[in-house]
Amino acid sequence: MRRVILAAAGGLIACLFLETGIRGFDRLRGSSTDRMRLLHGSATKVPRLFCQFRPPPGGTIPSPGGPVAINSLGMRGREASREKPPGTFRVLCLGGSTTFDAFNGAGVHWPGILEEKLRSQFPNRPIEVLNAGVNGWCSAHSLAYLAFDGIALSPDAVIVYHNVNDLSVNFHGEPEPDYANKYGLPEWDPRPERHMNGTDRLLGWSEGYLWVRLKLRHLLSRGRPVEVKPYDPARGLPAAPQFRRNLDSICAIARACGIEVYLGLQAQDIARHFDGTLVTQLGLGNSVIVPSAEKYLEYQKRYNEIVRETGARWEADIVDADRALSEREGIFVDTCHTNAQGSAELAEVFRAALAPKIAARFARTASIGR
Repeated sequence: MRRVILAAAGGLIACLFLETGIRGFDRLRGSSTDRMRLLHGSATKVPRLFCQFRPPPGGTIPSPGGPVAINSLGMRGREASREKPPGTFRVLCLGGSTTFDAFNGAGVHWPGILEEKLRSQFPNRPIEVLNAGVNGWCSAHSLAYLAFDGIALSPDAVIVYHNVNDLSVNFHGEPEPDYANKYGLPEWDPRPERHMNGTDRLLGWSEGYLWVRLKLRHLLSRGRPVEVKPYDPARGLPAAPQFRRNLDSICAIARACGIEVYLGLQAQDIARHFDGTLVTQLGLGNSVIVPSAEKYLEYQKRYNEIVRETGARWEADIVDADRALSEREGIFVDTCHTNAQGSAELAEVFRAALAPKIAARFARTASIGR
């Protein structure tokens, strides 16, 4: 009995030291990480219908490339007003983590680099490029965002850069019209706090408990085995019609509002990175049915063809990042995310596509003003 009491007392003292140490470290650092919000997800997600994972406005969020600042519009990049400044040419970039540019740290994301390039080319003209990409988003998220939020920003042009997140919907069981077969899974829940357990609620006040809980969750997720089963090629791509529908709808909304559309063909380095990253990423998304690398590359190219076909129907500009960057060594972090060099080159591909039309727009404006 004495040993039990001593062990309990020792455990209590250790917990007190842990709690005091973490709180003291936070105080010395001058800031306190909101670990509870990190645990249940609200630090990086706004609970809006079909806007899962959109970062809350203001502050910073963690990303593989380091902490990233989020402006008051809930976007990565410098501060911008919701109302477009007079005379400004505004570009709105839609996409997932390949647009958010998740693997590059603060200040390095291709929409931001694109803005710098365009401002350098047109030094006497106000130009803004807004990065509305969000980690995990597919074309359905961007469609909803454009309809309910993006239009209010009065963009002159919209860049759409989607492929792999839409493609993965095929590998999460039978596709549903709203992609609920994938995005209805618990890890995509826009209100993840509903999945907190009783211990989380009981000890959520303790910084020591939250620190241990987050560390354990990280370690367990890294060591989680992924059971991979082959994807039956006979199934084809049953979610492809929804992808086409979403792109059509984005183009229709943009055209109705007089907005130019640039559809990007997503670049990839699948053959080099397939086994090391893609299988694990899909597995963490609860997918255990994965095609071979050869088939996945074929499917990715088929989705790019859908983008190209959509652009032809709507007379939108096609930006072939696939041809410019794909399978080049040294510019990809994994199957589709670019490093700093790759992001700079991707920005240049989009600059080359936008610059002639921006120049023509400014020329028309100048002639009208004379």
